[in-house]
Amino acid sequence: MAFEYPDVMNDVLEASERFESGAVQYLAAAPERPVHAGWVFDTSLVLQNVMEVPAKVDVRVVLPQVTRKLRRLPQPLFEVYRSDIHLTLTSGEVGELTLPIQVHAHVPPEEYEFALEVRSETEDEGRRVRAQQGERRVGEIMIRYPQGMRIAQIASWGYEAKSALRQVVPFSISESTESTGEAALKPLFRSLWTPEDWDVFAEARQEANDRRVYAVPQLKPEAVYLRFMEQAESLFSASGIAMHVGEAVFVAKILTYTVTYMLGQSEWQDCLLVPIYAYARLTNQPTDDALWLVTELGLTHVVELAIALGFALAEDSLDRQIWSATEQRAVREFVADSLGEGKPLPTEFLYLPLILGGLAAADRVQLDGEDLGESLRVLRKAKDERAELFGDEDLRELDYAFERIFARQARRYI
Repeated sequence: MAFEYPDVMNDVLEASERFESGAVQYLAAAPERPVHAGWVFDTSLVLQNVMEVPAKVDVRVVLPQVTRKLRRLPQPLFEVYRSDIHLTLTSGEVGELTLPIQVHAHVPPEEYEFALEVRSETEDEGRRVRAQQGERRVGEIMIRYPQGMRIAQIASWGYEAKSALRQVVPFSISESTESTGEAALKPLFRSLWTPEDWDVFAEARQEANDRRVYAVPQLKPEAVYLRFMEQAESLFSASGIAMHVGEAVFVAKILTYTVTYMLGQSEWQDCLLVPIYAYARLTNQPTDDALWLVTELGLTHVVELAIALGFALAEDSLDRQIWSATEQRAVREFVADSLGEGKPLPTEFLYLPLILGGLAAADRVQLDGEDLGESLRVLRKAKDERAELFGDEDLRELDYAFERIFARQARRYI
């Protein structure tokens, strides 16, 4: 394919396996947790136009089949605003269609499934601008959930689209509870990406490639670490968190580890640098000082990457996943938004997962002359001084994770 738009679906939801119908690729997702009878739940349908010309899309919602047992109950059991939705995607556009489904209070708790039928066509002839399969170019990167960071647009996470007109979506119903009130059932379409959104990233990618040979040598761990010690303290202070010295050390460690790790392969370098160069271009900032770009202008982006890596490092150290993909993304977006806007941030999000990640990677980021045992003791003192915070029952898992990872490092270095 001579010309190709980036895959955007993997930036919205985990879409390594998806469906293709006519001119669009699509994938729907229902809530992970059971839905209470009597409530309305939203289904997200992501649509990606694979053609350089507009595509007309018809979506039909097929509600769960009513079995013999269910026919005895008052009807209907489920309800939508309308079953057929018609929309048009512009050239290469990616969008999300939110489909609310009403579950009536008398629906019994059990497993159900509904289906979405998707048909599409183009009025004009045009080139295909997205392939049916996409190679995974990031390799075995440690970031497991890239959704929402726009890096899956920059370096492909890989996908395969199966030709199909219908996707069956399973979901669970739990016991009826009192709903929070009347909810809107009208479908909502939101455009997520058009080719115009890619222009600045394409230019930033070219600049990152041109400057790579000069930029990467500027990002030495020692230089990056010292800058992060200064900048992170100011960043968290603006959100109401006064860091102890030990906390600042381990936040700087995870941020430094993140930069060092992301410089390990060219595709990962793009995930680090391209969003920062794009932001610099949008805000008319100079781009010749890579150290300033990464540790100051692009600090919030580095924090987002560090949160994603911090969760992965903690999981590897604990040999299990404590927080789900949905919870991890929610934490990442909340922390990045709070820090970026200078909004108040609860102190536990200093630890979850930045300090956890810095602790897990402590021996991978050591400055000349650093006594890692002493660094661990200072962190121990800082955490002990937050005893009231960690006494909260809701933070039991965070406290468990910290103590497990700390004990492992302490056995080696204290």
